[in-house]
Amino acid sequence: MLTIKFLSNVFLPNAKIVIDHLHISQLVNQAFDQLRVTILKQLNDKHSRIYKALKIN
Repeated sequence: MLTIKFLSNVFLPNAKIVIDHLHISQLVNQAFDQLRVTILKQLNDKHSRIYKALKIN
């Protein structure tokens, strides 16, 4: 499997790998949102405090 690191070394040998903090935080937020939705689906009591705290209106 070709990876970005391998391809960048082959085609762009002098390139530096840069971390984009905006997109990293976006990925983290998406992961937390998926976790929140998964937990909500497992809760049976729709009137509990936990459900209401996790639910976004």
